[in-house]
Amino acid sequence: MYNISNYKMVESVLRSICKYHDVKFIDIEVKFDKEDKMGFLDGKLFIGNPTNLSLAMYRIISLYIMNFESLHSKDVFCDDVYRFNLLNAIFNYLRKISSFQEEKEDIIQRLYQQTLSWIIMKDIICPAFDVEIKNCRLVLYPTPWLDVACYAEDEKEDFVLLNTDISNEVIKQAALLCEIITLHGLNAKDVISYIDGTDIIDKINGIAKLAFTNDNDASDFIIMLKVFSGLDLDEEWKVLSTTLKTAQMNGPGASWWFLGIIEKLLDPVRGSDWSTYREMEPYYKEVQNKIDKARKKSGRAGLTYEALLRTISGEVQPEDVKLIERNLGSDRIW
Repeated sequence: MYNISNYKMVESVLRSICKYHDVKFIDIEVKFDKEDKMGFLDGKLFIGNPTNLSLAMYRIISLYIMNFESLHSKDVFCDDVYRFNLLNAIFNYLRKISSFQEEKEDIIQRLYQQTLSWIIMKDIICPAFDVEIKNCRLVLYPTPWLDVACYAEDEKEDFVLLNTDISNEVIKQAALLCEIITLHGLNAKDVISYIDGTDIIDKINGIAKLAFTNDNDASDFIIMLKVFSGLDLDEEWKVLSTTLKTAQMNGPGASWWFLGIIEKLLDPVRGSDWSTYREMEPYYKEVQNKIDKARKKSGRAGLTYEALLRTISGEVQPEDVKLIERNLGSDRIW
């Protein structure tokens, strides 16, 4: 049996939405259907027969949002434009992190072949919690049925499945590390919660900076560790609440699930912020008046880049602007 909580990224998004609207998240059963039946029926989410994990996640989120009033007796998605923009943003993000593999074949690896998780476990987490490192088996396989990474018990040898339906390495590595922690007999939520308040998190962040090429990926990795371990993102909520008016989304970073969704949620209620415009308007008009005077004085439709800079800086006053061509005009023979 699958529940929404079996898909950690989906659970994180829906918990954020429910928290914003002051309702309690409901962990509903998720049903796959070979006949592609979809909808909220008998208290269950039927998501049909999705072809990949991203599509499965999108269907769960969209069905939950579409049936939000039935679940919580609170109609917060009555505005069609609001609902469309939110679901469209989620759809575009999931499409960007999906690998869309046509050929489905499994690849068998050992943990040491996933360098980031191997180093963090061997050099940081295992010594800190006094457990022996296990060079466990990994199965890399694309499937819509399971989350980004899943720990599985086996008679011969326990292993972790890493879902190659997802192409984003930050997301995959964070999910993998949480499941590897579980395989070592530790509770991922307790481990991540403990190290978040110590200097251990700084060491993990430093290793992540070496593993990823993008500077933002290391911080995204830490956030996604919290998402996949099931931790609340209370501190991130506090930081976000003071910076939302200037926050910008830089493409599909991994932590978009926390930052971008709430940004979308606040769009219809916060209105436009004209304070910056009103503060800057006098200065803008002053500069524009200088440019207009200089342009009319020169007799041209525009100014050269150098003249524009000199005029704006006040080095040259508009009444002093003269064209070299005009000064030389009387001396030319043509």
